[in-house]
Order: sequence, then structure tokens, then C-alpha cells
Amino acid sequence: MKEKQEYIILTPTSKPGNRQLVELERKLLSDPKEVENIDHIGAGIHEGIIVCNYSNNQDLTEGTYELPEYTTDFHLMLFDKVNMVGKEEIRRMHFYFASDMEEAEYSDYVRSFIELLLVEFPKDYAHYFKRMIKLMQKRFTKLRKILVDIATTRLITDQSSESDQHINSVEESVSIDTVKEALEHAFPNSLKEDDIADLFNCSVEVVRLYLTELMSRGLIAQLENCQWIRVNRLAEFRESNVYTLGNIGNRRVVSTKLSAVGQTRSAMISSGSITTRLLGGFPEIEHVFIVGVGGRVTGYSEKGKMANLGDVVVASSTNDESPFSYIVCHSLQRNRESNAVECYGVKTWQQHDNIISKITTQIKNACTENSVPWDKFFKEGLDYLESNENEGYKFERPTAQNEYCNSGGESVPQIYMGPVAASRVLFKHEVLKDDFAERFGLVAFDAGFDSVVESIFGNRISSWTLIRGIADDSDGTKGKDWQPHAALQAAALMKAIITKLPIFIAVLFLFQFCLIDFNSLTSHQCQLLILANFNDFPTDFSG
Repeated sequence: MKEKQEYIILTPTSKPGNRQLVELERKLLSDPKEVENIDHIGAGIHEGIIVCNYSNNQDLTEGTYELPEYTTDFHLMLFDKVNMVGKEEIRRMHFYFASDMEEAEYSDYVRSFIELLLVEFPKDYAHYFKRMIKLMQKRFTKLRKILVDIATTRLITDQSSESDQHINSVEESVSIDTVKEALEHAFPNSLKEDDIADLFNCSVEVVRLYLTELMSRGLIAQLENCQWIRVNRLAEFRESNVYTLGNIGNRRVVSTKLSAVGQTRSAMISSGSITTRLLGGFPEIEHVFIVGVGGRVTGYSEKGKMANLGDVVVASSTNDESPFSYIVCHSLQRNRESNAVECYGVKTWQQHDNIISKITTQIKNACTENSVPWDKFFKEGLDYLESNENEGYKFERPTAQNEYCNSGGESVPQIYMGPVAASRVLFKHEVLKDDFAERFGLVAFDAGFDSVVESIFGNRISSWTLIRGIADDSDGTKGKDWQPHAALQAAALMKAIITKLPIFIAVLFLFQFCLIDFNSLTSHQCQLLILANFNDFPTDFSG
């Protein structure tokens, strides 16, 4: 008797209305001709695949087929560039598993399948189902059957009107405020008109109109070769790295703003080189604070483990199981058979001097239900910002649902200590974020400062940390409403920590510098925050 071979059989069938059902089933066959109504039998690299002709098989209509063991769906908008028409779809997938698979494994197994299916979205139905078949054949061998239910919810026949709406929406997204914000984020670097136009996908004429208006307000200046830069109204500078000197308590401080953040190559080179040059220019620096905003880690069900919006996170190692303070995940390693993520490719850093962590713990222990030790500094900063031009940004606490309140109904910020992480890879695969956070005991994510931390290590600075005000559920770059308040909370806590740093001899404080890097807020906001946290600030702001 001929030995049986495994085949994946694709069978399309119709359903009422604008719907289509496609069945992918795994079967052991002695001869592929045992299957009826065959249209094609795969050979070569496609061996083991059978495609059947269209069938109006009533056994596959809704309510008559086998009850699925797991179901998921997603919404799509598709456009046919040749015929200039489009449609919206809902694709619902019903999964059936091998008998030896535990029910608790279903969810993760399906998530991994969907991830690989949509890593690069297939350009048409043929490639979509081909990829599904190949995944069933090679990696997801415990999938017994998949039913794909495709429902068309809306047809788009006037492609020109859709295109016009898209163009109009792009034009509407460009405003004088967005152009100003782009220059703020680039500061102290300049931007060309063409680069700004490309950034917002609009014409150079529109950008030039906004730039001229901003220049008339004294907010920006034009350089050579159509270059534009934000005017530094609080400081005069003589070199490409802008910094500000001042005092916090009895400690001498130098602060700077990074011109770019994130894990793109240009951002890493820019932020890393700025930090290296500044540390080289101030060799007496002993403590480094990287202050800004971040995103909270979701997924903790236990009360008190997950930070709320407006809370503050201080990067530190918590125990032997979580010995790292900052972690960057740059790759994933999967099991070839199950496709499950076996390990993460990471780069890690930890502080060799834990003086900042000890002081933070003391401040955390001094917090009560009604007040926190850095609230005085927060209010001082808030008063300063409200009495000076802050370009329309609101630093008061926004309202939020399900946030922690004391017995008097007031929102009181909390301190969380633990590892902070960054990763472009994890944010592409949202389902892996919770697992990564649990494995490493994370308390927050940020936009990526590995080049800055690497520069700190290269300059032999042993006392450093990241202080992150929680602004969203991402990496801190999405929560525009919460960014100003969260950054001010982080700056206030930074001041509380710095004022408690020990001074061992009378002269040491003259050379005891702290470097503070602010991210996500505009450069003008950053300088205002720094000034709000300085005592006896000198009248000469030159760097």
C-alpha cells in the first residue's frame, strides 16, 4: 500500500451577499486524486499543495461547518490601481488545531501565525493564500484547518474623490504650528525648506509661507542655502552644541537638549555625538540625568505595579533577576518549528554607582497619600512657566480616567523604579511587548537613548540614570497632551534628587556637574524647564 503524504487543500466556496469563504485543510492522502474537483496539484517547491475549483458546497455555509476552536478578524481597505476602484473588507479566520495541542496554547500560536502572515502584507488574494498555505506546511504544523471568511463592507467606485480627500487631509495636516514644531525638534540643527516639505508631503511654497510668518514673529531665522533654525531666545551660543550653565542648590549644572531622539541611524549619531562632545568639554561631570518622557508598561493586572499617566519612572536595577537599568531590544530569535520567540537580542547597561537609586528610594519612602517631596519644586516650575511665555503649552495635569487618587480625590504622582527599555522591533510586533516587559521586569519604554548611554559609559561616568514622566502607553512620543506635565514632573523629581547628592569636601561642589538631556518637548520648553529648576541662575547665559 502506498505511503500516505500530507497535503494542504484549498477550497473556495460562496456565501450569501458580498462574502466569500475559503477553506485550508490538512489531510493525509495516498493519492492526491482522492480529492474531488481538483483544479491544480502543486509540484517542485509547491509539492503538497492542492487547489480545488470553486464549489458551492452547502456544508461550508455559516452555521453548518465545524465549530471553530479559535477565531480572530481584522479590517482592511484595498485599492485596485488598474481599475481605480477600492473596497473595505473584514477578514475573519476560524482556526482548528491538532488533537495533541493544549487549549492554553491556542492564543500565542495564532498570534505568531498572524504576525508572520502580515510582516509584509501580500499584494493580492493569490499571494495572501499562498503565504497561509506555506506557513501551515512549514512552520505551523499543528494547525489542522483554517476557514477564512471574507466580507466586503463597502465599495469605493469614485477613486478620484478618495484621492482628493486624502490630498486635502495631508494639506490640512500642515500648519504653522507643525512647521514650528519640526524646527523645534531639530534645534540646535537647522532644516532646509525641501526637507520640511518632504516631511509633511506638501509644496515648498506652502512651507515658505509659514517660515516667513514665523520669521516675522522673531521665532526663527534664515541661514544660508535656504536653511532655517529656531531662534535661541534664552541663550547665546558660540558652538554647535547649545548648553546652559547654572546651579541647583549647591551643585553646579550644565544642561543640553538633544537635536534628535530615536533609533534611526541619524538620530543615534546626532544624540551620541552631542553627548560625547559635551562630556569631553566638561570632564568634571560626576552625575548624568537623562530627563524626559516615556510610555508606561501595560499588562500588569496587579494594582500598584503599572505606572499611571503623570507618574515618574527612575531607571534602576531592582534585583539579581533584573540587574539592568536600561535595555534596548534590536532583534528577535524564533524557533523554526513553532515560530515562538525563544530569546531577544538585547544590549544592556547598569549603573556601577547606585547613589542616585538610594536617594530615589529615600524620596519614594517619604511620599504620602497626599503629597510628594518634589511637589514644591513642581509648583515653583509651574509658576515660572505660567508667568513666562510657554508658546501655548499647558503644564497642568490633564484629566484622565482610572487614575490613582487619594482619599480627598486629588491625583498624586507616584515613583516607580526599575528597568527602562526601548525597541523598534517590539513596537512592530505589539503582541511581544508584554512578554518582553515581563521577562525583564520593565517599568517603562522610551524612544531610544542607547547612543547617549553608550557615550556615558565611554566617558567612564558611573553615576547616571534616566528619569521618565509617563505620557502615554507607547514610548512617550504619542501622548502630546501629557508630555508637558509629565516632563515637568520628571524635572521636579530630578531637582529633588540633585539637592540630596552628597558633598564630601567644600570645594568639590564647584566641579560637581550634572548633565541633563531633555527629549520629546520642544527646545524652548526644555530651557524653560531647566530655568525653573535652577536657583540663583546667572544673568549671563552664554554657553
